[in-house]
Amino acid sequence: MTDHRSEYKEKVFKKEFDEFVSTQRDYLHRAKVRLLASPALTFRDGTVLTPERIWSWLFEKEAPEKYPNIFVGIENYDLESPGIVKFLYLYYSFYDRLVAAAEKGVKVINRKETIPDLFYGLGAIPIRGGATAALRHTVRSIAPVNHEACGAGSTWANADYKTPFNFQVVPTGVACYDTPNNALAVHRAGKANIPIFYLDNPIGSSDKPWAIDNRVQILRRAAVEIARHTGRKVEDEAIRKEIIVGNKIRKALWRIFELQAQSEQPPFTAFEFEPVMHSGH
Repeated sequence: MTDHRSEYKEKVFKKEFDEFVSTQRDYLHRAKVRLLASPALTFRDGTVLTPERIWSWLFEKEAPEKYPNIFVGIENYDLESPGIVKFLYLYYSFYDRLVAAAEKGVKVINRKETIPDLFYGLGAIPIRGGATAALRHTVRSIAPVNHEACGAGSTWANADYKTPFNFQVVPTGVACYDTPNNALAVHRAGKANIPIFYLDNPIGSSDKPWAIDNRVQILRRAAVEIARHTGRKVEDEAIRKEIIVGNKIRKALWRIFELQAQSEQPPFTAFEFEPVMHSGH
């Protein structure tokens, strides 16, 4: 059955975007000139994305046609900052890039709140629950709102938003997962048949030697299970390299958070801060 309310909203979003473009031509021209003078984005697989392609995706082709609702509040972004425009691209193109990787055979792991470094070291793309909730802005222009970001939420996303999960790694003993609406309940209900590996979470004892040793053993078992899905060997050196990269990103994110919190004139608006932090995650 067609949702006529969604069709109406989509038309409204497209109309508002067209009005923004028509009334802000000088502003967008300055923003585009500054972006085109900035460096390209180079991805870890060697792909180089030019500033021209970034601008085209956001303001001329894909986003205006497929995801017009992402432009709600666009006036709150400093589009004359090339960095902000690139963060917006990374944030809103996430789903398209994820699906493209999955179609090439890359495995996608629903990692819940587990650190991502392990999964990258095993050749997978890990996604946390909150990131899947953010996909409601992009998978369809009017996706059904699902505010359950953790627990079951990212499992719903597999079916509702076509997020291509191949595997789930779920910590136990964490409140948001130990509810009737948790990942296991969704799995058993048949909403999404995604293999699950559970991580024991020694709450209250995580800094004790026995808890650390236990956690390492569980993560190693998880690594073996993930490697079965990705076809990679479990190599400590490969995982160590990803931890080094992850630590650099976490330090950069923390520095951004400190600058935002401590500045008399914060460098980002609330609108800008979200895609910056999500892109880092």
